[in-house]
Amino acid sequence: ALVGRAAPRVALLLLVVLSLAASNDQEVFECTPRQAAEDLALVAQGDDYAMNRMGVCLLNQGRYGDALVYLRRAAAKGNSEGQNNLAVCYANGQGVEQDPERALELYLDAAEGGSRDAMNNLGIMYDQGRGVVPSPVLAASWFEKAADNGNPEAVHA
Repeated sequence: ALVGRAAPRVALLLLVVLSLAASNDQEVFECTPRQAAEDLALVAQGDDYAMNRMGVCLLNQGRYGDALVYLRRAAAKGNSEGQNNLAVCYANGQGVEQDPERALELYLDAAEGGSRDAMNNLGIMYDQGRGVVPSPVLAASWFEKAADNGNPEAVHA
């Protein structure tokens, strides 16, 4: 049970997440009221995977400001998928000003941490010249790393 001054704020956030999750057609990471409640309890214990899941669920609901809180926390703890998802926000300007340089930094950190999605996203950046000088060689290298790590999207890139 949560105690102290944070409990009312967490309870309010839980109600918001529950109502959004119930009305959202897109369920990534099973964005159900039950999963949201479980993840909030894990977030309170410092679980970076739950922080990332909460961030993604909120992103998919268009709640960018709330999502960024969780993604930043997950990324700061070194969660490579949290870093990748935060990079996507910077790359696309979701809840933040579009910043390809910051996206690149986060994608590189995430790829170093093993995120195959970040590896693929780096391939896309270099392939399309998004915030970087286009480089077919670097793009191919990142796509290959992503594919070697099991990213099914990279296999077709």
